[in-house]
Amino acid sequence: MSQETCAKCKSDKIVPKVTILDSGDGGDDLSAIFDENPKALLNKKRTFHKLSAKICGNCGYAEIYAADFDKLYSAYEKSISK
Repeated sequence: MSQETCAKCKSDKIVPKVTILDSGDGGDDLSAIFDENPKALLNKKRTFHKLSAKICGNCGYAEIYAADFDKLYSAYEKSISK
């Protein structure tokens, strides 16, 4: 059993690190995509962040997490300062 608990029902039946797949693209992992410079025509400085989930085995509640979240937030801060 996991030491984590569900944010909704407080169950400890948590399935961690579930891979999220794009069913329409041949099974590639789903990613969050962010453009640091979205108005640019060529050099948008796009970042990709693999997504995974944590799912409750009691109620089905799912939480989605992005890998390299610190790099994602850094790109976001740079995009709003332009």
